[in-house]
Amino acid sequence: MQNSLQTNGTLLDDDWGRFLQQENFLVNISLDGPRAMHDAYRMDAGDRPTWEKVMTGLRILRRHRVDFGTTTVVHRRNCRHPREVYDFLVGSGARHLQFIPLVERRADELELALGFAHADPGDPDRKPVPAATSEFAASAQSLPPGRYGQFLRTLFDHWVRRDVGRVFVEQFESALAAWLGEEPIACPNTRRCRRVFCVEHDGELYGCDHYAYRGFSLGNVSRVPVGELADGPGAEAFCAAKEELPHRCLSCPVRFACNGDCPKHRFVRAGVGERPVSYLCGDYSRFFRHIDPIMREIVALMRAGRPAADIMRRPLNTPPAAFS
Repeated sequence: MQNSLQTNGTLLDDDWGRFLQQENFLVNISLDGPRAMHDAYRMDAGDRPTWEKVMTGLRILRRHRVDFGTTTVVHRRNCRHPREVYDFLVGSGARHLQFIPLVERRADELELALGFAHADPGDPDRKPVPAATSEFAASAQSLPPGRYGQFLRTLFDHWVRRDVGRVFVEQFESALAAWLGEEPIACPNTRRCRRVFCVEHDGELYGCDHYAYRGFSLGNVSRVPVGELADGPGAEAFCAAKEELPHRCLSCPVRFACNGDCPKHRFVRAGVGERPVSYLCGDYSRFFRHIDPIMREIVALMRAGRPAADIMRRPLNTPPAAFS
């Protein structure tokens, strides 16, 4: 059995290193790239940069041979440097990478746009409100439209020439699963929300850490057993709400890999009377279309019993097949 842990790594020491290795933990370190890119937003409670502490924690994990990967937030400061970010992470020893886009709205707008119709978590008729009825602007820290897709496309081209089978990028693994006819791995691209709950310090249980806002609580674990809340109607409604796709998604050729993205990103108007689409709609569309020819070739290799890494033998000037 393997355990997993997500941490910023700033408090890791040798005792932690020994424990994590002995108990077979896979540790995900939050690391946004080289110093300047990471420290742009990763400050501690005293508004001090954290990169040096994170790197100290990472070195402790390596010293104790703890399996680790990295979780990188793609934001305005690092989105223009995908190769530099990738090479830094891989050079630091990471072999399992995930890249999360920074897309935010103010918390009160998020609740208004996607909040539940009923405040009582125990109400069996408690259902998600249809998606936003008005358009909300992304926060100043959010990625500009188009940047996440460009980041992933550049990253993919860099990775597919050198690191297939050696470095595992969640977004690429997720896409491969979709091209194989399976459920995408990455959380934003699953057909429905997974049952990955978040418990806050006050005991309130939420369906996801992205929805840990007032109005989204499924109940309090100090009053109701967590298993009962997790199997209750509120949790089921939360998970199922992701399947209520905007009309544009229903006919989209990359729906099988995208599934409309995370509902919290669906706040861009798509037309009168239509459900809003994801802020990252264009990003995902261009990314999945871009990788389609290579993904088809990788699938063909795997179904022929050959390793996916054989794609790196492909001549760089070979014309790709068109997306269909």
